[in-house]
Parts: sequence; structure tokens; C-alpha cells
Amino acid sequence: MNMRFYLALACLLMSSVPTWAQIPFYAILLPETGMQAGAAEAVRTGLIAAYYADTEPLSQRPALQFYDTDAAPIEVVYQQAVQEGALAVMGPLAKDQVTQLLHQRTSFPVPTLLLNRSDDPVALNNVWELSLSPEDEIPALVQAAHQAGLHNMAILSDPDAVSQLHARHLADAWQVSGGEITVSQTLHAHGHILEDMRSVLFQPAPLPVHKKHHRHRHEKKQPLISRPLDGIFLATGSTSGAQIRPTLLHLNAPRPIFALSTAVNVGKGHADLHDLQGVIYSEIPWLAQSPDDIYRLLTAVDPMQGTAHLRLVALGLDAWQLMRRGSASAWPWAGRTGLLKPEGSLLVRQPSLSRINDSGWELLP
Repeated sequence: MNMRFYLALACLLMSSVPTWAQIPFYAILLPETGMQAGAAEAVRTGLIAAYYADTEPLSQRPALQFYDTDAAPIEVVYQQAVQEGALAVMGPLAKDQVTQLLHQRTSFPVPTLLLNRSDDPVALNNVWELSLSPEDEIPALVQAAHQAGLHNMAILSDPDAVSQLHARHLADAWQVSGGEITVSQTLHAHGHILEDMRSVLFQPAPLPVHKKHHRHRHEKKQPLISRPLDGIFLATGSTSGAQIRPTLLHLNAPRPIFALSTAVNVGKGHADLHDLQGVIYSEIPWLAQSPDDIYRLLTAVDPMQGTAHLRLVALGLDAWQLMRRGSASAWPWAGRTGLLKPEGSLLVRQPSLSRINDSGWELLP
């Protein structure tokens, strides 16, 4: 029988812990429906896998009791979990719900591990924010680009607000470090990649002084010249990210590419690996270093879901272990999502840098 059946059964049993029985439990706040249901399923899979891989006797582990964050306002769901006796709370996953909890509450009565990051952190005791935020990946990418001797960079982003935000933060970090942004390009949403990349690579040649104010309609189109461009930062999604290197090769203008994890998903087949050859990007250490661990713990995970799915599984694995180890333990801590250390309520990740090759990726020193 498929392992997914057993995970689903375990999830059902854990969700049904009767409060009158006084069984110790951790409350897990995740959506059961809606746009984030797929992400929540991956986190849930990681939590359950970590629960059963724990070396402590089963009788001494708190159960996992799941609460649907779409069933009521998040403050109501959180309060219900606390009133029913949760020893600790993990979740919610949605950024807006994390922000609401942080700003609506003045205290957290039980240890609470939020599974996303607020854009406006609040310093409160007994609460931590753990996320796969690409913001944590930026310092390593900036350092790697400088070590490669690059200076003039382009930043590519998708039209959505999240990608635009990541691009701005990446640009700020590069410029603060002494680098130059030659061009910042928002890619078109529907198949204009050649035009987009020509705009990145080339600019109109300056007109001679005597022609600047005397152009006529019959004159030839203004010629293009190459921009001073050493390399490219990707703050895109994976659909756009996979198109950049092939387009550069088509235009006979290869450049070094450094990408946030959002731009890379190498889990769906050989074509993705070929299109991303040589791209340096931020990856969670678990995927780059521990294939045996992945298959041992997660035989239920469909590999065709790709790396984005497995990163969220790793988030669930880390969430369980962080809650079990407690906040008084030594930092930094080597989790599956990266080297973690607290900065106020944030658990900041230091991920690994990897380079795409024929077999998948190689971890960079």
C-alpha cells in the first residue's frame, strides 16, 4: 500500500487527539484548503516524518494535533489550541497570518514557532520565526559574486510583488557591498524572453552631438551597443529562471548567473538540469548533501514535485527538531534548511551555495 496512505492515516489520528484524555500534544496550525494547501501538505509530511524518525520512545513524544487555519481567524485558532492544552504551537504558514499574530498578541503563553516571517518583526518572548525566506540567501550570493570578480550586474525579476521585493533587496545588498547594478529588468509575463534579454544585454548607442536634435524619420534605427555587464542575479520564479541561460547562449552572450532558490527547481527532469548548467544558486544543505537521508525519511514524497516541494518538507523536519531541542540550546544549529541562529525573534538561515551540473548539483566550498 502506498506510503501516502499511512501518512494520511497518521495525520488523521494525530488530528483527533481528544482533549479530555490529557495526552500531551503540539498544535500544528496549517491550512487544509486554498492556495497554500499544497505547501502545507509538504510541511505536514516533514513534521510527521520527523516525528516517526525521532529516537525518543514513542510514548514520551507529544502527539501532533492539526488545526485548520482557514476555519476561523488565526487568533481564534491559536487561542483554541492553547486552551485545549497544547504544550507548544507550530504555525501558521501564511505570512499575513504570522503578521496578524505578532501584532495582535502581547504575549505567547506557550513556545510558538511561526512557519513564516513577518515583514515587520516584533520582539516578543517565547516566539520564533522560521522560514525559507530568500532574504537569508542574499549575503552568500553577493559574497560569491564578488569572489568571482564581478562588479556590474543585472537583476532579473518577475512582475509579481514578491519577486520585485526580492530584487530590490538583492540590488540594495549588492550596491551596499560596492557593486554596480547595470540594469534591473522585469520580465514580461508571457513569452517575450528574447526581447527582455536583448534589453538586458544591449542599449542604444549614443548619438553624435551634431545629430541629437536633427534626426529625421527616414534615418536608420539607432544602433545598439553591449552594456558593461559582468553577470546576472536572478530573483525570478523557476519558470523564468530556466529560460535565462538558454537565451543567453542563443544570443551568443553567456554570463555568470547567480540565483535565489526561487529561480531554481531541478527536480522535474533532465531538461531543467541542461538549461541551468553552471548556475550558482542557494540551496538548503539537506538537498545538496543528504540524498540517502531524503529517501530514508521520505519514501512517500513524489520526486516529480521537485526541489521546491522538498524544501518545504525540510522546513517541517526542522520545525519538529527545533521544538524538541528547546530555545536554551547552543547556537548556531545545523538544520536541514541551513545553519540557523536567532536574531531577536527571527531564526536566520545560512544556506549552502550549489552549482548545477549534469547529475544535479554540487555543493560549493
